[in-house]
Amino acid sequence: MFSRFSVLYAPEIILEQLEERIVLDGAVDDVSSRVDLFSSQVTDSHTDTSEAGGALDSDALTPEHLDSVPSLAHETGTEWLQDGTWHYWERDWGGDGNGFEFHSWQDGSSSFHHSQWDAALNSNGTHNGFDYYLHRDGTWTYQSVNWDAQQNGYSYDATSTGTYTYEAEQWQDGMGYSYTSSSNGQWTYHICQAGNEPGDVLDYRADSTGFYDFTYTWANGYVWHDTNNDFPFVELLSTTGLFDVREALAVSNLFFLTVDDGIHGYELWRSDGTAAGTFMVKDIYSGSNDGFPSSLTNVNGTLYFIANDGTYGKELWRSDGTAAGTFMVKDIKPGSTTSDPFSLTNVNGALYLVANDGTNGYELWKSDGTEVGTSIVKDISPGPSNSMPSSFMDVGGVLYFIAYDGTHGWELWKSDGTETGTLIVKDVRPYSASSDVSNLTNVEGTLYFGANDGEHGLELWKSDGTAVGTVLVKDITPGSVSSKVYNFTNVNGTLYFVCDDGTHGYEVWKSDGTSEGTVMLKDSNPGAAGGGGGLFTQVGDLLYFVCDDGTHGYELWKTDGTTTGTSMVKDISEGATGSSASILINFNNTLYFVAARAGEVATLWTSDGTAEGTVTVKDNGGGFIHNPSELNVIDDNLFFRNDFLLWRYKGKGGGIETFDFSRDSTMNYPHLWGHVNGKLYVTAFIDAQTTGLWRAV
Repeated sequence: MFSRFSVLYAPEIILEQLEERIVLDGAVDDVSSRVDLFSSQVTDSHTDTSEAGGALDSDALTPEHLDSVPSLAHETGTEWLQDGTWHYWERDWGGDGNGFEFHSWQDGSSSFHHSQWDAALNSNGTHNGFDYYLHRDGTWTYQSVNWDAQQNGYSYDATSTGTYTYEAEQWQDGMGYSYTSSSNGQWTYHICQAGNEPGDVLDYRADSTGFYDFTYTWANGYVWHDTNNDFPFVELLSTTGLFDVREALAVSNLFFLTVDDGIHGYELWRSDGTAAGTFMVKDIYSGSNDGFPSSLTNVNGTLYFIANDGTYGKELWRSDGTAAGTFMVKDIKPGSTTSDPFSLTNVNGALYLVANDGTNGYELWKSDGTEVGTSIVKDISPGPSNSMPSSFMDVGGVLYFIAYDGTHGWELWKSDGTETGTLIVKDVRPYSASSDVSNLTNVEGTLYFGANDGEHGLELWKSDGTAVGTVLVKDITPGSVSSKVYNFTNVNGTLYFVCDDGTHGYEVWKSDGTSEGTVMLKDSNPGAAGGGGGLFTQVGDLLYFVCDDGTHGYELWKTDGTTTGTSMVKDISEGATGSSASILINFNNTLYFVAARAGEVATLWTSDGTAEGTVTVKDNGGGFIHNPSELNVIDDNLFFRNDFLLWRYKGKGGGIETFDFSRDSTMNYPHLWGHVNGKLYVTAFIDAQTTGLWRAV
């Protein structure tokens, strides 16, 4: 009539079917493959997630019959029903409410209830055990709970209709996994496991929404982080075909760009950080011709630039970000010929530039943004000849520059914006010969420069703006031979530079403005060859630079301003090849730079000034970030690109992420243009035909 034993083992069969169904849902297989994908990049260790299944609310699992079923001995019985058929039953319930009950009818139907629960509460506040109901109509429900004292274990809730929920956790010393799943397709997964090397940790989270968050932490504290839940960019616009950016500048809350959209030629665009606020400001040279805005310059929150409208030639323009507020300031050279302005410079809120009005040649001009307020400051080289001012430098609101007046040669000049206040500072090399002034640098209100007075060669000079206060600091290479000073850098009020004293070759020097205080820091490459010195970058109290000591090639060096404190930081590319360190940048008071070992591509490095603390910044593969470029520090983020992707690095312990803007995996090539109020602007290929402009969130 019936097979009681086959029914009694139904819970085990149901469990097998349930586990199979959960795996077939794809959730476990999906997250397992994802973890394998990530971990294969950073570690040789992989996690088998096949134990995971699907989730439920364990608070709902306390069986209602636990206190309601009476204590009964094992009983069996048969009864005849009114329709003449029989009904068989068997039951065995203990006083704790655990046991089973079975019913069978002559028509072949049956029902079964099996319950087994622990009396004590588990760590989740529920009872461990199971409850199984097989109804006469063939439907069934099943509940199973098993949690240990550390809240590790699982809980099931399933029905014959295919609905289920599942929850499982297994943790020890912070390592393990947790998993939830349900028949509605929703699931969550979290795994934490040891990485490839001792002390490394892999942490991965994912859910059915497509979210994932992967973190790999090395034992030395470096972190790589990848997630699709924190994409920090919004698309401002996308255009099919050409979208080429040539120049960009932040002015107040707007970001201006020179863009060719494939329709209007190169014209002025702007963005306020929203899609609606990103558009061409004005078609300066109408149609497909190029207005070609260039030399974008911010003066008191107004954009000044050079453009050609096809009528007046290249002239000075201004813009407030609206079409009506974008116009030519003045037709400096009347008619269609160009005044060819250049060297737009903001000095104390006034715009200085060089232009040719067709009468006076290339001379110094000044503008307040109005036509009447735009005028020549002084015809330094009288008549149509050119004084050609250059190397503009603001020192205390006074403009210093180099010019030729036709009498004194190329010399140092200054201007307060008036004709009478525009004059030669000193005829360093008397008469018509030029002193070859160069490297104008402001050091705490004192102007330093290189010049040749015809007696001492090209040496270090300084000026307070007066003729008597413009003096030779030191004849570094005695006599008429030049020390050829260059690469001037202000570090906390001290001038650092490179020169050749005729004995030690080109080395790094410093000066406090006195002859006695102008000294070589160290003979990095002993003898006359010289080690050179470039890419001066200050980080805290240290100045980093690159030089060649004749043994290790061009490597990273540092100095604290003393001879003993000037040394090579690390021989990155061991031997004489040199790592050719480049793109030195201060990020969070730590040096980051690009360098390459012999036979390898360039990678991103960081240094705390010690050999041990000079290491590569690792990517998602635990290796190197190849060919980084366009490093930009924005608040607490270091953005840069390498090949196809944009990267964001939050510093040691903060994680590193990559961002793919493309809809076509073969395209991206981001370019970092600048930032406004801490928001980075980036152009990137979206696919083979489309380019987009993006802004950081």
